[in-house]
Amino acid sequence: MEAIRFEKVCFSYQTGGAESTDGDIFSPDASFSLDGIDLSVEEGEFVAVLGHNGSGKSTLARLTNGLLTPTAGKITVMGLDAGEGKNLFEIRKQVGIVFQNPDNQTVASIVEDDIAFGPENVGVPREEIGKRIDFALGAVGMEVFRHSTTSRLSGGQKQRVAIAGVLALKPRVMILDESTAMLDPRGRKEVIEVVQKLNKEEKITVLLITHFPEEALLADRALVMHQGKIVMEGKPEEVLKREEELLKCSLTLPRPLKISRALRKGGLSVVDALNADALGEEIANALKNTPVTLPAIWEREEEISVAPLSGEIGRVECKNLSFTYNPSSPFATHALNGVDLEINAGEFFGIIGHTGSGKSTFV
Repeated sequence: MEAIRFEKVCFSYQTGGAESTDGDIFSPDASFSLDGIDLSVEEGEFVAVLGHNGSGKSTLARLTNGLLTPTAGKITVMGLDAGEGKNLFEIRKQVGIVFQNPDNQTVASIVEDDIAFGPENVGVPREEIGKRIDFALGAVGMEVFRHSTTSRLSGGQKQRVAIAGVLALKPRVMILDESTAMLDPRGRKEVIEVVQKLNKEEKITVLLITHFPEEALLADRALVMHQGKIVMEGKPEEVLKREEELLKCSLTLPRPLKISRALRKGGLSVVDALNADALGEEIANALKNTPVTLPAIWEREEEISVAPLSGEIGRVECKNLSFTYNPSSPFATHALNGVDLEINAGEFFGIIGHTGSGKSTFV
């Protein structure tokens, strides 16, 4: 059975529709965010949608969920015509969507209440709601924040709660609209693993909208959007090797594949690898079997240097730096604890840490 079907779907954000001056919506002068999309997603399929900003990915997601109505064409979700108003409530019960900005879908002040909001509104029994809250919190690693105030969480923690809120609904279709963008690599990996498990074990249809090629590789099928059209489609491992076409769509190769090709160009005999484990094996085998001078691989054609600024202008020095949010209250949170750090003038300084580690607070 088809979970999602788009037939010649067009959509424009222009006031009054996408009509041109002569009233013809199919005029070359009309401007569409989606331009004649044909798409079929089978129930239980895991589909990744890639594209640059403004390519139409999020519009596609909102049309699927019934949050937008197409300018032209027909959309069917789980056999229901999304163009008929009477079907929208049922479609929204069946299709859960997680947005990029978690503040757009936070509705309650306490984490467990926020997660319970969706199931309560579709009539899930109270006992079952409790079980779903436990499941959802465990899935995104937020059990210890069950009774926390949502507004006091970090951006990444809020995103986990937003994902948990959709998981608690146990929808038949789940759309993630760049919903892992604010998570650290470990958190992103954990969330994607949960989504994969739901897809495989619960047969939930997944539409993953992402900028991360590594995430798209986990899907059954990958779509690439450009200027409101689907320009590439197929197995992720095939689509994501088409470097020239990806570059035209302002996309890039998966990092292991980029490294593979850079090493091969530098003289190390490796084949294209699409994940870190495969790349490691390729490098290890190549080093065993191929005599190579490693420094030559990494040799730069020119040296880049940055002249330091004069004096103390631009220098940052912290000694025993501490900061607490909401001190002297039950919500006190120690974000920084005795940080000693020096950043010299003219340095290009990177700060890395997991979600909630204190990076943004320091800045």
